[in-house]
Amino acid sequence: MDRIPIFAKAGAVIPTQQVLQYSDQAPIDPLTLSVFLADTARYEYYEDDGHTFDYEKGVFAKRMIQLSRKEGTTTLVMGEVKGSYRIPDRSLVVRLVGVDDQPSVVRLSGVTIPKVLTLESGAKGWKYDAAAKCVWLKVPEVKAEMIIAIQ
Repeated sequence: MDRIPIFAKAGAVIPTQQVLQYSDQAPIDPLTLSVFLADTARYEYYEDDGHTFDYEKGVFAKRMIQLSRKEGTTTLVMGEVKGSYRIPDRSLVVRLVGVDDQPSVVRLSGVTIPKVLTLESGAKGWKYDAAAKCVWLKVPEVKAEMIIAIQ
């Protein structure tokens, strides 16, 4: 056992960041959201600067995330970022766990995203991991509503 397993219920959304040696080493980039598939789910993502007490003055950001599955399409709606905290420019990696078959198409707000071999480069794209039954998607994070549709 060289890895600690994660036990998550269907519909859970678990945000993570890159490995750091100490908390102020680097800003979160990319933000990774592991989404465990369910027919419907709802999650509110919260973020503040992590360094000050400005959150007590209302300086934070929130984003509603909603998941739905029907008729062969999984849709993840990430609402507009709300609040006075400015989320830094960064990449967003979404890991959809529990996808039995490779998708035929992945769209971000109606635009088809290319399938790639690796997500290590800065370009946006998606890949399917058949062994883990996961779809990995990497896109720039935007503050406006984002709709990810997987068919």
